[in-house]
Amino acid sequence: MKPRILVVVGEAGLRENLAALLAAEDCEVAPCAGGAEVGAALDAGAVDLAFVDGDLANEPGIPVLAGLRERFPFCPVVVITGAPASDTAAESPPQWAFDSIARPVRRDALRRACRLGLEHKALLEEREACRASLEATRSRLAALEALLKSRQGDAPPGGRRLEDLPPRERILKAIERAGGNRSEAAKLLGWSRRTLYRKLAEHGIAGGEPDTGA
Repeated sequence: MKPRILVVVGEAGLRENLAALLAAEDCEVAPCAGGAEVGAALDAGAVDLAFVDGDLANEPGIPVLAGLRERFPFCPVVVITGAPASDTAAESPPQWAFDSIARPVRRDALRRACRLGLEHKALLEEREACRASLEATRSRLAALEALLKSRQGDAPPGGRRLEDLPPRERILKAIERAGGNRSEAAKLLGWSRRTLYRKLAEHGIAGGEPDTGA
């Protein structure tokens, strides 16, 4: 799929020239003069990279950039600076802008900014995917730890875990940790209640009569 690039430039000649150069780089281009055209372009689909004039006709570039970042937070923004007779053009681009290129825009500078911007977006998305995967792994690990703890119980200081004890002692210790509750003891051992009662009878532990419940 071709990367979709937003070109927001007030000057028609420059806007058309940039759009043609980017299209020649096998990109889908959405040229806009600003204002409502930008909103329509954003509504039409995701934007992978944006070139925005730092001094749009009749409106500063900063609100356009902020709106773009709100809609597509991973979309790098390259600000075009150096518009004549403009106070805004002399200002530095916003800190969150990826890069800036000066007028007159050279083809090699445009191609370089395009390549680096698209690479930067891919890295941002990969980082976000890794973070999401890491959070999912941490959540799963916490769930497993809780499950193991509920089934085994914590080993007492200087002692051993339930799974390390001989069978009869393991059963007695589980009942002790469960406060005498047979159902909780069965959970600690990872058994069903029926299995626990059978094991009690096998090891001659009081209360080991066959369980007729579920």
